[in-house]
Amino acid sequence: MLNPLDLTGKKIFVAGASSGIGRAVAVYLSKLGANIAIAARREDKLQETLSVMEGENHRYYVCDFNNTDTIEPVVAAAVKDIGPFSGLVYSAGLSQMRPLAMLRTSDINAVMTVNLYAFVEFAKCITKKKNVTTPASIVAVSSVASLLGDKAKLSYCSSKAALEASTRCMAKELGHRGIRVNTIRPTWVNTGMMDVFFKEWKDSADAESHLAQHYAGVVQPDELAAMCAFLLSDNSKTITGTAISIDSGRLA
Repeated sequence: MLNPLDLTGKKIFVAGASSGIGRAVAVYLSKLGANIAIAARREDKLQETLSVMEGENHRYYVCDFNNTDTIEPVVAAAVKDIGPFSGLVYSAGLSQMRPLAMLRTSDINAVMTVNLYAFVEFAKCITKKKNVTTPASIVAVSSVASLLGDKAKLSYCSSKAALEASTRCMAKELGHRGIRVNTIRPTWVNTGMMDVFFKEWKDSADAESHLAQHYAGVVQPDELAAMCAFLLSDNSKTITGTAISIDSGRLA
């Protein structure tokens, strides 16, 4: 019989926890008893997240996801402070809208660095034998954009498709060590990033048509946090290498 979600004693690293989905995940996991390390670029935002988390002994670390060389020292510091981790949630993300005619390789690289390369580096560091306790679980936040595509969002959509491919590879490579790897694939989520997309969208009618495809309403951050908690828990011990859509029916 499956037990109610209880993450007491689990040590989980949440990357990209300064706002939005990442902050919701960190707060939600703290309510379930997990001991959490959070990381993001802005210290003031990390302090805000820490202030609304429940429990004690959580730590925050300033990390620039645009520079993957900063990640290994951050993970090492977190392991020293908290101990080896049994979970990683990667929620950092960079959005970008560029028509193909204006798109540069540097634009694509900037998005790929945050949305893919930094995730791979975090996963590589967390899964080192000295840094992980097993069974362990990794959850990456993807997007329905990985499947749907959209005009002027080549970099973003491509990065999310690559992110999902990377988790499938990791799931097969790390499974024998008791490490599971999955993604959650949300549609529009009621966060600041959604507001950014709407501000950048020149055709408001087009934006409204996207929202109209959300047949069960706009997804809330806590819904994603709950799914992350499930995937981090022992209740999902045979789920790996998959992407779970939380899309309000958009992919139906």
